[in-house]
Amino acid sequence: MIVHLNSTYAGYYSYNADESPINTDFLRTEINLDILHGCSQMCPGCFIPRKNLTKADNLETLYNLLIGGSYHPDEITIGPTDIFDAENFSEIMSHPYMEKIYGISAIGFTSTLTQPYLLVKEKLAVIWGLYKHIHRVPDIDFKIVLDIDKYLDGDLDSFYKNLELFEFGSVQFRVNYHKDVFKRIGYNELCQRVFDDFNAPVIITPSFLTDRNVRGKVTQHLENFRREMLEQKIDKKWLNLYTFFDAKFNGFGCQNYSFYNNKLYLNPFLYDVIIQRTPQFETTMDANTLYDNIEYAQQVDDCNGCEFMMSCAERNVHLYMESRGLDSCVALKEYMYASD
Repeated sequence: MIVHLNSTYAGYYSYNADESPINTDFLRTEINLDILHGCSQMCPGCFIPRKNLTKADNLETLYNLLIGGSYHPDEITIGPTDIFDAENFSEIMSHPYMEKIYGISAIGFTSTLTQPYLLVKEKLAVIWGLYKHIHRVPDIDFKIVLDIDKYLDGDLDSFYKNLELFEFGSVQFRVNYHKDVFKRIGYNELCQRVFDDFNAPVIITPSFLTDRNVRGKVTQHLENFRREMLEQKIDKKWLNLYTFFDAKFNGFGCQNYSFYNNKLYLNPFLYDVIIQRTPQFETTMDANTLYDNIEYAQQVDDCNGCEFMMSCAERNVHLYMESRGLDSCVALKEYMYASD
């Protein structure tokens, strides 16, 4: 094992019902707080916008919106860019309402961990330091982007050194899908190798679904993604890393939102969260879009009579299909209900 991760009770492979951080609210809610600005990374397959209009003071708006509801979110992912590259890191992390947000939810961050060791160490201390005066079990989920080629070439010494700083919290690895992602290693082999090397999961994420160009690459990439994922014949134990395939994690009880420029947007969930910032997806915490999804599903031949139609509708997949003009199945039915 190169670096042993997830060894604390917040980790993926060491869950303890009595000691692990957990939100006991009936509904599961996740928020993507799009407040970070700037990123110097050039990750293959990434479609995440690097510019941001959300102001630090908007943290107060989000906090009041959340505590005014009947339940608190399970996780707030602070993004959308690399936390260690963000130009407004100090402004955001030192804002008094960031500490308040820490107090009501688990926190998530994304990074490539390609920054200098001392910079990562210094900023990581700030990230964990906000728990100092909070009476809550510390719970941070780090989503680390893995460069497959460098990983296979053994060219990640500085990356591994940075990774040793992440002894606490939970870590999962992510790889943005692109056309050559399986060129050198199959998905099952990649998952097993990452598990053996780091005691951590890795998932392939279709970041292209966030592409804001409706006439762009979504249709082409989605067809390729579905075909290649099916060709990988993914083992059941790795399929379970995708909550989309598990009917228990349905969108009706597991809503996902983006908070951007002082507005709340509904995020469809297809394999992974799809961050949306268009008027069509602007919403409120108590909005019910289930019937809007069903209405569009009834116009799609693949959805009519499909046993998974409600599962997709509850995750707002059909609203996403309608916004992109997609009129055929976008899911991988062969992998649905993977955990049964």
